[in-house]
Amino acid sequence: MYKENKQVVEKINEAFDKSDTETFLFYCIDDVRWNMIGDFDIRGKEAIKDFMAKMPQDPPRFTVTDTIAEADIVMSRGNMIMKNKEGYDEDYAFCDVYKFKDGKVAMLNTYMIKLKAAKVLDKT
Repeated sequence: MYKENKQVVEKINEAFDKSDTETFLFYCIDDVRWNMIGDFDIRGKEAIKDFMAKMPQDPPRFTVTDTIAEADIVMSRGNMIMKNKEGYDEDYAFCDVYKFKDGKVAMLNTYMIKLKAAKVLDKT
C-alpha cells in the first residue's frame, strides 16, 4: 500500500504546484487535518478549501527533492519560492508528512522554514 500512497503524494505535489485545491482534496478523507506546525491547524475539507481560496493568486513554486513512503506514512521534502506581501520572492524549505487511512490522506503535518544566508562553520 505504501507505493500507492507515495503515488498519491506525488499527485498532490503536482496539484499544489498548480494551486489545484480540488485535486488535493479528492485524495483526502472528509475530516482531514492539516497542521502547519507553529502556524495553523485546519480540520475538514471545507475549512481547507476556504483557507486555500484566500491564498495569494501567484502560487508558490515547488521543487520536491525526496519522497519516502513507509507503511501509512509518506514524507515529501523540498524547497519552495513564495512571494511576500511586497511582491519579492522568498525561499523556504519544507517537509510534509502525510498519514493515510484507507488509501486517503487523513493528516498532513507541514514543517516549513524561511531560508536565509547560512553561516558556514568550519574548524579545519
